[in-house]
Amino acid sequence: MIRENSMKSARFLWRLLTGPAIPFYTLPYLMGLLIAGTIAHKSIGSYAAQSLFFESWFLHTGMIPIPGVRTVLTLLFAGLLARTVSTFLTFPSPGPSAQTLNMKTLGAHLCHLGILVLLLGGILSSSVSVDGILTLKNGQKSHIYVDNEHGQETRTWQLPFEVELTAFTIQTYPGSRKARNYISDIKLYAEGKTFPAQISMNRPLRYNGYSIYQSGFTDAESSTASILTVVRNPASPLPYISGILIVCGLVLHLLSRRNGRKTEKGMPQ
Repeated sequence: MIRENSMKSARFLWRLLTGPAIPFYTLPYLMGLLIAGTIAHKSIGSYAAQSLFFESWFLHTGMIPIPGVRTVLTLLFAGLLARTVSTFLTFPSPGPSAQTLNMKTLGAHLCHLGILVLLLGGILSSSVSVDGILTLKNGQKSHIYVDNEHGQETRTWQLPFEVELTAFTIQTYPGSRKARNYISDIKLYAEGKTFPAQISMNRPLRYNGYSIYQSGFTDAESSTASILTVVRNPASPLPYISGILIVCGLVLHLLSRRNGRKTEKGMPQ
């Protein structure tokens, strides 16, 4: 009796995961969270909005907590993973929308796999990525970057190389003092060698798993300092892999539909 009830529960859970209910209900809810977080950042700040809506498992908005973005993404990931696994494994009473793997459905399954990789990249990025601020004046060299946006706590990290600012340039719009671009000319000291490089608003520096972005500057009376954002995200290649899988899946899906129509037209009436 206990075993029979367990099998019924497993079948129900499997049908739920492989069926369309999870994406049908969670995607609109996720869009609502994204809109709410975008609106909230104007009143509570970007960091607070990101922590409340996008980096939390649950939102404590009242007596009853509601799922946050991490919970919704994990649920979507579990549903897509179960749907993908159902293609290769036989399970008693698969979901009503489960499909077998063949040339006609290969494109759709590649798209599902690409979305899985994208969701995995988002989960890993929010969990293991590290970012901070590196502020340098002309002639200053450092390998320490800090993150002082977590309340009163200041965290520091060390780069495996040193960065020296040799020149900082502010480009303004013609006829105004409004900044159009910030450019930092730097020297990179790594493994006993020196590499010259340039970082601007649309041209980050990527080296040894780190990405350094030009995010701003401080204009003091004594001197001007360049503000660089340092990001280390081991999951950064996953969105590119996901895009390739989704594009390949869409192309295969369109080709299979086109070949299927040609076959139907060639069949004798």
